[in-house]
Amino acid sequence: MTRDIENSVLVFDHVSKRYTRDKNRRFVLGPVSFSLESGEILRIRGDSGSGKTTVLRIAGLLTVPDRGSVHVCGEQATTEKSRDRLRAACIGIVFQDANLLGHLTVLQNLLVADQGKGDSAECLELLSRFGIRRLANVKADRISGGELQRAGICRALINRPRLLLLDEPTASLDDTATDEVASTIRMLKERGVAILLASHDPRLDGLESQSLRLEAGKAVMS
Repeated sequence: MTRDIENSVLVFDHVSKRYTRDKNRRFVLGPVSFSLESGEILRIRGDSGSGKTTVLRIAGLLTVPDRGSVHVCGEQATTEKSRDRLRAACIGIVFQDANLLGHLTVLQNLLVADQGKGDSAECLELLSRFGIRRLANVKADRISGGELQRAGICRALINRPRLLLLDEPTASLDDTATDEVASTIRMLKERGVAILLASHDPRLDGLESQSLRLEAGKAVMS
């Protein structure tokens, strides 16, 4: 596979990571290579413990690989400062449980993520775009699972990232909430956001532009 670093939003080039899961087992991820461009969805499949979350953490510049290179928006981050800068400028991350602060309202959660700009109007517009403006003043621990995931996506998008990372976004959600999340993913794809989606949920089948399967850390493109 040819990797066009300059024009790709995310490039993994022979990325590998080794770590110890417990006292007796060592886990090796990779090598993993792929590229992701604007408006593409790369879906990562694999059983629990296969390395999906590790790939997302490396893509989000939260974990440093042992070997290989990662380029985000055409740049390779080699220092903690550059990783922080690129993460703030280019990357949005939605964790499996949305990870909102339950004691804050949905709007307050977005404002906290808004890099100190405090732009309530922009946050409210984003909530409206995803159909949850009515929840702006509701505390995050009082909304449904599907609403929580959409709020988490809004928070991840508040700084207009070019790359969105989704870690099992429909885990524990019912079919209605899953449909809401899938619809949101399609909307973001149409808007040109590059999406790295880690999910084994068959209800999300067909969303991806390309697919990568992990088997005990080994990658197989499909």
